[in-house]
Amino acid sequence: MKSRNWYWTHKERVRENARKRYWKNIDENRAKARIKAKLRYVKHKEEVRARNKKWDDAHKEQLDKYHLQYYQDNKEKIKRQGKEYRDRVRKKVFDYYGNKCACCGESEQKFLTIDHINGGGNIHRKKLGKSGFVMYKWLVKNDFPDGFQLLCYNCNCAKGFWGECPHQSCKEKVNE
Repeated sequence: MKSRNWYWTHKERVRENARKRYWKNIDENRAKARIKAKLRYVKHKEEVRARNKKWDDAHKEQLDKYHLQYYQDNKEKIKRQGKEYRDRVRKKVFDYYGNKCACCGESEQKFLTIDHINGGGNIHRKKLGKSGFVMYKWLVKNDFPDGFQLLCYNCNCAKGFWGECPHQSCKEKVNE
């Protein structure tokens, strides 16, 4: 009984000391809380996902309204981040495949494109559903498979239209 009375008479001082201890160790407390939350999520992942989906479905209109407002408020930021992401993925692909045209050696990034070495690019793009950036993401996701190379747009178009690039026929004449 005595300790309870003591607490009530010194309640503010006790709470102030607790606040000081909390803020003194704030980084440690936050790290512990993050770890605890992550472990709880891993343990109950399916349950959490089902609960979140149920909430999302129940509040679809509210979420759509929020997302639209967020996009309108942050349009430039979202566009900039998207461009930066696409540039990073494209650079990763170009770095892997050599950063220059495999035929003529052109190294200007704006002219370079991905080529299917054995043809079949049109069929592959249709299977992916889209072309352009989707192809770069597919290459990264599939760990840069063989059968692709970088060509400049001119060499790639010539190869597609005539079966070989004029640079190749020139090289063959020089080697003869």
